[in-house]
Amino acid sequence: MKRRTGICILICILVIIFSGGLYAWFSSQKKPIEVQPTEEENLELALESAMSQEFYAYIVFDRDGSLSVYYGDNETLYMETGIITSTLPEEIQSQAKEGIRFQTLEELFDFLESYSS
Repeated sequence: MKRRTGICILICILVIIFSGGLYAWFSSQKKPIEVQPTEEENLELALESAMSQEFYAYIVFDRDGSLSVYYGDNETLYMETGIITSTLPEEIQSQAKEGIRFQTLEELFDFLESYSS
């Protein structure tokens, strides 16, 4: 009887050691769980991103050798200025090719006034 009890205890100890080893091995194999943002959190992030970007109401471009003013959508023409691009400083000419952006109508007219004849 003592021998049978000793064997049972030995088997139990071996099972415990084996299961602990398996647990350690499987836990090291697991990848960390990535928490996906909810739809509401995605919307909040999108709003924060949009609010942090600067809005430009007017953009001045060099079009066919003269300055043209477009609304902030880059497509809708606001006005043709009649200011010839070649008469402007080189820095302004290069900026006008990419677009010179203004947030207010006052800023736009101050710029145009400084370069009109």
